[in-house]
This record gives sequence, structure tokens and C-alpha cells, in this order.
Amino acid sequence: MLELTQTSLYPEGNCWQTCIASLLDLDPAALPSQPDIEHRTADRPVGGSYSNAVNAYLRRHHGLFYTALFAYQMTPIEVRAPGWHMLEGETVRTPESREHHVVIGRYGEVAWDPHPSRAGLTKVLRWSFLVPFPEDMLGVVWDRIPCLCSACVA
Repeated sequence: MLELTQTSLYPEGNCWQTCIASLLDLDPAALPSQPDIEHRTADRPVGGSYSNAVNAYLRRHHGLFYTALFAYQMTPIEVRAPGWHMLEGETVRTPESREHHVVIGRYGEVAWDPHPSRAGLTKVLRWSFLVPFPEDMLGVVWDRIPCLCSACVA
């Protein structure tokens, strides 16, 4: 796991993109750009789905799938070695920004915060994992969602 620092902050943050890159030992630029997909503009008042974009990338390039569970769904759970996953929740910045943040977790504890402050989370809301892409989901919608990473778009 690489301890990477996100390169853009709220309101165009890329913590989620950075955490996935950290877990895969990649440069975050290899993944679809979280700010480019999620950022709302006057022409696009509703941002795009980074979940769809990242799953199209993960399926095509790594045979993986991003999935998340709410924290209240997590008891009991066993995270197997090496224990890496992601945690999403509130930070000290959430009251002002009203945004959630993503960090790297290990066995349920915050292991790395990609935000330059390294403040971590004040409340965990979801756990997320990179798992093998479910075979029964092939041939469904994921075949029609294009990969938006720089290698595929170029």
C-alpha cells in the first residue's frame, strides 16, 4: 500500500481516487479523474457517478469491483490478511463542506489519510473494498460503461 497524498481538495477533491490508487500501488493519474467526473458546473449541475467510472476502470484493468457497506451492516465482519480496505465518513471539515472523505483502513482502523492534514475521520459511515469482479455481473451494464482512464480515452 502506497501512502499517497491527494492532489486536489474540496470542492474538487480526489481522496477516493487516491485511496484506490494507494491500495493498488499505482499513480492516481492512472485512474479516471474523480474531480472531472464528480465536479458540478453551471453546465452540469449534477456530477457524474465516480462509482460507475471507477468500476469500469477496475473491471477492465484489474478484474476488480469496488463495493461498499454501511457501518451498521458491518457487525460482525472478518477482514482477511493483509486487511486493507477503505473507510468513508465525516471529518473535522464536514460541518463546513457537508462532504464525506475517504481514507485507507486496515482491520477497521484508519491506517492512512490521503488529505494533507492527515486528520482522519470523526465518524465512519461506510467500509469499502476492492473485490474480484463478480462473474455473474459480466454481460450486464458494466459492458456498456466505457473506461474513462487516460489510457483508454487517449
